[in-house]
Amino acid sequence: MKIAVFSTSFPRFEGDDAGVFVERMVQAFSTIGLSGVVFVPRDRGEVDGNIGAFKVHRFRYTLFGRGRLAFGAGIMPNIRAAPLCVTQAPGLLAGFFISAFQSREGLDLVHANWLITAIPAMAFAWCRGTPYVVTTRGEDLRLLRSMFFRLVLAIPLKRASRIVTVGKSVGEELEQYYPRLANRLVTIENGVTLRCPTYDEINAFKKARAITAESEYLVFVGSLIPRKQIEVLIEALSKVSRSDVVLLLCGRMDDQNYVHNLRELIQQLGLELRVRFEGAVRSNDIALYLATAVGYISASSFEGRPNSVLEAMAAGLPVLLSDIPAHQEMIQPDESGLLFSDADEAARAIESILDSPQLRDTLGLAAAEAVRSQSWEESAKSYQNLFSEILGREGTSVQSGELKPNTRGN
Repeated sequence: MKIAVFSTSFPRFEGDDAGVFVERMVQAFSTIGLSGVVFVPRDRGEVDGNIGAFKVHRFRYTLFGRGRLAFGAGIMPNIRAAPLCVTQAPGLLAGFFISAFQSREGLDLVHANWLITAIPAMAFAWCRGTPYVVTTRGEDLRLLRSMFFRLVLAIPLKRASRIVTVGKSVGEELEQYYPRLANRLVTIENGVTLRCPTYDEINAFKKARAITAESEYLVFVGSLIPRKQIEVLIEALSKVSRSDVVLLLCGRMDDQNYVHNLRELIQQLGLELRVRFEGAVRSNDIALYLATAVGYISASSFEGRPNSVLEAMAAGLPVLLSDIPAHQEMIQPDESGLLFSDADEAARAIESILDSPQLRDTLGLAAAEAVRSQSWEESAKSYQNLFSEILGREGTSVQSGELKPNTRGN
């Protein structure tokens, strides 16, 4: 079975976090015997390559200069920051279609990652008679808050063989926009991959990053953008009675206006020595940051199924999370993590794990156990079952890897 994987982002170099979960999914596809081609826009000067049994084809989508739509903060943030970027959208969508159409790989099915890639997937299916599956990962649902995008995506989603959501809360929101799609929704959770750094690696990392035994560290991993509500984390830190707690903010800082406002808030609260901007972190270093922390914290206002939280849970860290549907779905409150609604509750959650090592250990062990079975290989097997069902090739179906239909549809 040969799969065409469409994705607007994919790692551009070793350790790059752009679309890293798509790369891990493709690696798992290869492990279970699938093959094909990954089609992704070129950002700078990347070259084609291979990931296991998959070729990676990077296409240009502008006539002159560098495309500025796909990478960085994301498609919608990029358009808001530079409205003229929207003129590159037709070239981006056409690039997927043209690249796949010209492929000589004999592709059996298109797996379109992110809602926007459903458009070229539908065009390819119309020309080649190839079915397509669309995976929405949560963040792209914000496109549907615009009536324009809701109308543009209605037909591509309607004609998809199946629409995969990474969590039930994502499926429920999608169903609010398109009630008639309920019988095409399937939930397949992302896997989680986290390497175990050695004792020497951790010590060298602490020395290089000036992480000392005199402080307790909380870590956040993700882009520093408004919906992550980093200001809530900073305000919560200011309310914690202990002065030895340091917040490590690990992630891209593409929204400079937002980062400037955060720095001003930090200065107003006198937290210059207790909040550190670590910047973009290589995916290989995330395990090292988690190994130095006493807890993971996120105040995000919206998520699909955040991989950073899964990785923190896999590392056995207590996770302190905003009380939103995606986070509610990932943990058992007070058993494998703590939920909070505002900065005051976040501060109390922080103090609870600092004051009680027993609680910290209990939450961390339960979190690790909760994600123990969520491997990328099991996720890939579920996709393979779905692809086989669509293609009518029962003989290629793997028996393990159970599909998880949404509550209201299959």
